[in-house]
Amino acid sequence: MGEGEGTIELAQSSLEKVQNLMSNTLHIEDIYTHEYCSDYDDSVNASFSVQGYSQDVYYSVNYTYVDRELLSSELTISGTSQKSIKDLETLPMNKDIVTKLGDYMDIHNAYEYFDQGRLKLVKLKDYNDQYEYVHSQNPYVFIHEKVYSRNEFEYYCTISSR
Repeated sequence: MGEGEGTIELAQSSLEKVQNLMSNTLHIEDIYTHEYCSDYDDSVNASFSVQGYSQDVYYSVNYTYVDRELLSSELTISGTSQKSIKDLETLPMNKDIVTKLGDYMDIHNAYEYFDQGRLKLVKLKDYNDQYEYVHSQNPYVFIHEKVYSRNEFEYYCTISSR
């Protein structure tokens, strides 16, 4: 059996489990999936993303497998709010959904990482209307916020294990 044989089957099985979790357990709507596979120099790469919405918040789960090994998993949440996320009492996302997706992906305390990170947002030097926070250890956390108007802010939060 070659190094990469079984990689696609592993990714497909994982994809189906994530779809079931997001759709049937967490009741995320408008589920959309994207799959990608490649075979290069006897190495097989299979990745997928499962995306959907719940109460105007976008949730995305991404996995990448290489030669039957999980290379990375990533959870992304994005949306808009009427105030900066650093000024809100709680993040404008469903804590239960974020926690369950994070735990499923073995990225525990995902919501808490986002909650702590939002309080540390720093204005980008060359952009007056954008703020970021980066935690570069494992898990990697990236939070970006852009101001569109006085009462509209767009946020983008990613946590990944690599």
